[in-house]
Amino acid sequence: QLATHFMMANNGNKALYYSKKAALKAKENYAHSAAIRFFENALKYEDSIGEIFNIKFSLAETFSLIGNFNKAIEQLNVCLKIDPNSYKVHEKLGAVYENMGDYKKSISLYRIGLKLTKETDAIYTFKSAIAWLHARLGDYTHAQAQCEKILLKKRQLSKQTLGDTYLILGVASIRLGRFKKAETYIKKALKIRESTGDQKRIAACYLDLGLNYYEKYNMR
Repeated sequence: QLATHFMMANNGNKALYYSKKAALKAKENYAHSAAIRFFENALKYEDSIGEIFNIKFSLAETFSLIGNFNKAIEQLNVCLKIDPNSYKVHEKLGAVYENMGDYKKSISLYRIGLKLTKETDAIYTFKSAIAWLHARLGDYTHAQAQCEKILLKKRQLSKQTLGDTYLILGVASIRLGRFKKAETYIKKALKIRESTGDQKRIAACYLDLGLNYYEKYNMR
């Protein structure tokens, strides 16, 4: 309400401040339409390139959450014009194209991310993402080999990347008929994800554990 009030009063500085504050609050509460409206209002008053980048990136995240992937790509392409070397933008773009089913485009973006994060721990996020896409494309042996290489650097991985890598190994093992290994890997992923409270990823673990039992006992 304050954001709208100051916009109507033509008070640019306060309209900007309260629009960003309202947008972030709305995003946090999954009020996506309101978040988009307030982020777009904030852009009318923002003149800092760095802040424009942040708002555009937040808009892309919000559009992606509601499945408006073309709008998300539009915002992320603006971010790339501002900072062509942002690995976070390449990561998000790769995720958007993955959600659209364009795995080859997604892999090409993740490979750019590999180059941008060379000699940093962030590189393993992209390696894990690429391994996952190989699994989705049905190349389970390749995905497994990639994950095993990633785990050689286990101490350098974030909890999220480590959990993702174990889950990819679990999924690949299911498809390769190695059900005992699959269960071990998925339970490792579950333990990590429970420690971080990532509900979406926890649910994915239970789903894949169920799939493993379904395939193991041939429940068709």
